Amino acid sequence: MSFSSSGPAAASASSDDDFHLTHVLRAHTSDVRCVATTLDPLSGREALLSGSRDETAVLWSREQSPNAAFDKDASFHGHRFCSAVEFISPSTSAGLPRGQVLTGSLDAQIRCFDPLRPDKPLQLLSDHWDNVAVLKAHTADEPVFISGSWDKTARVWVWDRTVAKWACRWVLRTHEQAVWGVEIIEPPTATQSGKYLTASADLFIRLFHGDQLHTVYAGHTDVVRSLLLLPPLAPTDGAGSADPVLFPDERLFASSSNDGTVRIWSLDARRSPTQGNGGDAVRVLRGHTSLVYSLATYQDASGSRLVSSGEDGTFRIWNPICSRLLHTIAVPVVSVWAVAVLPASNDIVVGCSDGLVRVYSRQAARAEEDSKMLGAPLSAGEAEAEAQKAAEVQRTLATRNTETSEQSTQDGTHDAVLHIDIADDKPPLPLAVSRSHNWLQVASDFVALHALPHSYIERIVEYIQLVFQ
Repeated sequence: MSFSSSGPAAASASSDDDFHLTHVLRAHTSDVRCVATTLDPLSGREALLSGSRDETAVLWSREQSPNAAFDKDASFHGHRFCSAVEFISPSTSAGLPRGQVLTGSLDAQIRCFDPLRPDKPLQLLSDHWDNVAVLKAHTADEPVFISGSWDKTARVWVWDRTVAKWACRWVLRTHEQAVWGVEIIEPPTATQSGKYLTASADLFIRLFHGDQLHTVYAGHTDVVRSLLLLPPLAPTDGAGSADPVLFPDERLFASSSNDGTVRIWSLDARRSPTQGNGGDAVRVLRGHTSLVYSLATYQDASGSRLVSSGEDGTFRIWNPICSRLLHTIAVPVVSVWAVAVLPASNDIVVGCSDGLVRVYSRQAARAEEDSKMLGAPLSAGEAEAEAQKAAEVQRTLATRNTETSEQSTQDGTHDAVLHIDIADDKPPLPLAVSRSHNWLQVASDFVALHALPHSYIERIVEYIQLVFQ
């Protein structure tokens, strides 16, 4: 059984010739919900982590070449639905010579692994009491990361080198619903508390100084799913016709939401109309036709680029400064749950609802024949087959969105339509859901109506929570 959902209807996306699908990584048996990337300073290899509903996380790596094959280095187990992954960079001085692999799970645990010892975590962090939805590390002199949870809190963790363990430095409260997005603006030091952003299903983004709420940003009209601190502005970034014109030293961050938008916000106090009010978004990026789940960034010769992925079967590349949509890349799935960028090549990694990790590159080189080795580059034939599947998904989405729009106009009683695949040889079954419904009753009635196994009820409820919580 698999799931997809439809929000407000819109037209299908177009494809782009500059980015090409080069690798399909097969190791998971269910949705890939999270990805993270790094450049391993010890080996010089690009590395990526993928986490899945199948209760595993997988570590992949390759040489610094878009045409190199990915090696499956390790699998990490023990989760109940792996919902977040992150790398901690190696630091000999801090007593982390190989760094760590972090995973967050529906069981409310954060597991901290030695990358070479995937059999058992070095430490289990149990301070959260609900799903750990997101993990973000910061490259600082002292290792630090932040976690966000459905328990309505975020927590800042610092490395205690005297005992070689993580300790919770701050608990960030005041959100009224699940925390989906986090970001470290300034890490804590011996004399400074640090600055942190959190985003929630309560529609608000909050800036904390230490554990004290400092500023609130409002503007999204649905769940805020992710946050991303953008690189410092280049000298020419403030130029152009975009309004408002940016200050040369302005620091910006991006957010994505179930409302289908990506918004760019300023950390500059000059944008604040009153104390504690972060002001309006300085840019609103529109183009996705459904929920926007994940954000990533990279820089090329033309400047900073922002990548977003979502429930419309695409990831999109933007110039965040002038609000211009540069590329739309269709993926052969409905849900593109997560996106990240490999740091050496600027290749784009996406985690998909069909259990696959896909890698896209500007390099168009292909293998001469179909790949037989796990992680090998795709052949021209394999890439063409994937492109055809992506086009078919976009046609299906366009039809579903039209039907959803018509049904919403007729009854006005639901906020989204979930599409539940019960078998490979049968079309997905639609399930209309509202935030005000009793989700357990909705799932139970659906299972009874279609004579499905009773075990489907819990999974359907979990998916409804993921869409709305």
